[in-house]
Amino acid sequence: MRHWLFSKNGFPSKTAFWFSCTMLVSLILVISITIRFLVAPSQEFVQGLAGIAVVLGIPNAILAGAYTWGKKIDKKD
Repeated sequence: MRHWLFSKNGFPSKTAFWFSCTMLVSLILVISITIRFLVAPSQEFVQGLAGIAVVLGIPNAILAGAYTWGKKIDKKD
């Protein structure tokens, strides 16, 4: 029960592990960007938020696709 995020049917799943780890990194980045914005907002930072969203969004979309693909592979095993 300790690692239920990383398992499927009680067995370890590499796909779930890497997806969870990567989403954790993304969550930490979003939290740190939000804290930075709340602590010291500046006009330049606000203008760069759209770029930051793209930089975080594209890898997350790729990972979501890879996770779905990995789930299909897991079903074959």
